[in-house]
Amino acid sequence: MTELLTAPRLILLSIIKLFITAFVLMCLPLKALALGPIILPSGSFDQTITPYTSIYEDETGTLSVEELLTSDYQLLFTPTHTQTIKRGHSDSAFWLRVSINNSLGSNHEAVLTLSNPHLDSVAIFDISNTSNILDMSNTRLQGAASQAHAFNVLINAKKTNSYLIRIHTDATVNTRVELKSMDKFNQHQQLAHLLTGISLGWIFAAFLYFTYGLTQRTHRLAPAGIIYTLSVMIYIPIAIGIAGDTTFKNTFPKGFLETFTICLSAIAQLYAVRLLGWRRPRINHLLSGLMLIQIIIILSDFWLRSYISEVLVAASIVFNELVFLVLLKTLSSRMKDAQNYLWLGALIVCIGVFLSLLNSMNFIVFDMAIELIIVFLPLSVTTSLLLANYASMKQQGAHSSRTNPLIAPEVMGQISHELRTPINGVMGMFELLNDTPLSASQRDYLETINMAGIDMMILANEVAELGKLKQKDIQLDIKPVTVSKMLNSTLSHFQQEAIRKQVELILDIEDDFPERLLCDRNRLHVIIYNLISRTLAYTEHGGLAISAFYYQGGQTQGLRLQIQLSGTITKQGELTSLFRVLQPSTTNIDEDDPRIWNLIVVRGLIRQMRGTLDIEGMTNHGGSLTLFLPMTFDTAPKTSLTGPDSSLMGLRVLVIDDNASLRTVIEKQLKRWGMIADSTYSGKEALAMLRTQHRAETPYDMIIIDHDMPVMSGLQLSEKLHNDDEIPTKPASLMLTGLSTSSVKASATAAGIDYVIGKPASGNRLREALIELNKRKKSR
Repeated sequence: MTELLTAPRLILLSIIKLFITAFVLMCLPLKALALGPIILPSGSFDQTITPYTSIYEDETGTLSVEELLTSDYQLLFTPTHTQTIKRGHSDSAFWLRVSINNSLGSNHEAVLTLSNPHLDSVAIFDISNTSNILDMSNTRLQGAASQAHAFNVLINAKKTNSYLIRIHTDATVNTRVELKSMDKFNQHQQLAHLLTGISLGWIFAAFLYFTYGLTQRTHRLAPAGIIYTLSVMIYIPIAIGIAGDTTFKNTFPKGFLETFTICLSAIAQLYAVRLLGWRRPRINHLLSGLMLIQIIIILSDFWLRSYISEVLVAASIVFNELVFLVLLKTLSSRMKDAQNYLWLGALIVCIGVFLSLLNSMNFIVFDMAIELIIVFLPLSVTTSLLLANYASMKQQGAHSSRTNPLIAPEVMGQISHELRTPINGVMGMFELLNDTPLSASQRDYLETINMAGIDMMILANEVAELGKLKQKDIQLDIKPVTVSKMLNSTLSHFQQEAIRKQVELILDIEDDFPERLLCDRNRLHVIIYNLISRTLAYTEHGGLAISAFYYQGGQTQGLRLQIQLSGTITKQGELTSLFRVLQPSTTNIDEDDPRIWNLIVVRGLIRQMRGTLDIEGMTNHGGSLTLFLPMTFDTAPKTSLTGPDSSLMGLRVLVIDDNASLRTVIEKQLKRWGMIADSTYSGKEALAMLRTQHRAETPYDMIIIDHDMPVMSGLQLSEKLHNDDEIPTKPASLMLTGLSTSSVKASATAAGIDYVIGKPASGNRLREALIELNKRKKSR
């Protein structure tokens, strides 16, 4: 029985002893768990030995090798057991311990390497003989990025060498320890040099290509390409680690050149995207803001810690590429094909950054991953820039008929000059023929020739201005100009077209409008001509009223023209779009569109004269816009005819016109000159008013009749007036006509009309006609 009880007790005691033994082993000094030495292979080898190293963090960063060799510190080393040593930012120094055993019968050389060229300080010590510690810094070899810190070590036959490696950096610690044979090390170096040479050769060729394109002014993306290729040609040798400690590199703080070149390449990419020509100003503002951030990062590198600069640079590059992916995929620029190539380049960069992240996290392991990423990403972006530049050139070539690159601005100016000679001949011949006896139909033909000559002169002026705008060489010729006379003549030019479209042209000039303004006459005429031409082209069965004011407010003064439309506006949306082209503040304008080239000229002239064009409203039944051009009035003595004429003051006038706007304008002008004015819309009511005023013994002295009125025309009204016995005292009559005055003069005289003038009859022309009419009446 005792023996039966003893057996379980023995088993229990054995189990307790086993647990005690395990506990004691766990509590033993870590030295007992120290990693054994790495066995040096024979032949060629390339091994990652990071898992077989031990690490200790010296938080003070002041410990010496001798202090670390004491048993107290040796017990504090812990195995890494990872492929890559990763530590966050710290001011500590990190010590690595590794042992290598040469079991072969001869001495062997090997290369001990650490990756990551951003490690500021790496030193290695041979502690095989603790009484004779060797500093092996003089055995350093120049290595590429994945073997940036390389040391040549010699392990004697049948011996074990132990090494301490000290790492210190103000950046994040991220490194891999490898042991290589000399031939593998050299092979890696040769491959890195080959990749670098191929990429630099391609990038340098791209640099020469972009430089040639810039000198030829035919490559839209050439400036961005030059900046990018220059930056990466500096970056790649430094990042790969083959630049060495050159004088140029040592001139700058450590890591500055890398930060500078990376940010400069990012600026070049942003600039390339900006050159695509975006229709939305906000996109350009976004890209400009991102470029400014890169400049700030470059400047901040002088005082920020290295790890902060690394984070800022990496974050900004990733953010930029994500912006490119979204922007270039979802929105459209003027260079759509080039946009697609730049998007492809941004996508490759994002993939490369993602693979780099996976490699650093040991999800994928590839010996030359760092070198390939450093070389391949700039190479891809350079290629995308080349393809995008080619696409932009191809697009420009496809639209050569629009951009017309074969006609230089100087040639356009010369063409305009040559055109003026025959045009002046045509208009001079008009003046000669106008003084000769002609029939009514011949005078109509002559008027048509004169109008065509004026149109051709305007066209020649626009061609000349287009050339000057392309050259950005416009000099305003400021001289005193009688703007009111220009407005009258310009409206008169469109009178025939207005009659055809049944549009009444009305000009209203304020009372105190200056006689002469200081401006560029020809350019002002081109602007007014185009505004009226475009407006009339989209208006039917209504009116086109122009009100002229001289605005003075504070330090701002100038000409203000308000154009009001009424009636039927055809293609209202298209007209609004054309007017927006003329607004200098509008940015999304294709200045190479041949359909609006003359509007581009007018837009440039308005901008050159620092003017504005505001669209107050535009519907299918009317609209309004206001042109303002800063200018001063002529202070030289002038003969003003804007005041009331003494010969007209007190005279009674009746205005008969079916257009209410025109009646209002004429009635307002008559009252300015001291006349007593009434108005009516029909001939029948006019006869009634004439009889009433005669019975009241206050007859009208003059009547102003519109030629073309419904029901009763102006000629019919005049005939009825002269045959009406209830109106024995006939007023002097003036008729306004939209036709050629020579063609209606005979019929007007036969109907009893005393004076005929063409529309638009506003301002001085109407007043001078009334003065002449009053003189004729007095001389009867």
